[in-house]
Amino acid sequence: MREASYSQSESNHDEAKRVRECAETFMPVYFLACQSIELSLKAYLRATGSGEIDLKKVGHNLQKCVESARKAGINDRVTLSDVDMTLIQLANPHYLYRDFQYSVTGYKTLPRVDLLIELAKRLWESLRSFCVERREYHFRQAHSDCLSTDWVQSNCNVSKG
Repeated sequence: MREASYSQSESNHDEAKRVRECAETFMPVYFLACQSIELSLKAYLRATGSGEIDLKKVGHNLQKCVESARKAGINDRVTLSDVDMTLIQLANPHYLYRDFQYSVTGYKTLPRVDLLIELAKRLWESLRSFCVERREYHFRQAHSDCLSTDWVQSNCNVSKG
């Protein structure tokens, strides 16, 4: 997770809030809120030692992001309530399968977008200072990921030996 990605979390949150002020909610608002949540959680994971390979394993799955963040101790910095987890569970399949980016027709059960935006804001505000303090770790870890033997073997078709 590079520094720019964490800044993008704030930007996505702000844009979701601005677009939400329109009379009618539409899918990009959900996408921006979910992406802000994802980037905040991944910035936290990066700051606690997860490498790029670890983040790629989590993918864009918000529930996996939360599970990994909980294992890394996020509860010491921000509390995710049952309501928060319900919001994530409702939004996750649509975010994961890009329903918010591409118009997929049919009945959907979606969380209240205002609550999703507030969750994105709370995560960003709660995690920002910790992630900024650990900014240099992000860059050091990014370079070590690219140079690790496992990374070379899995990305360059090189066998052990």
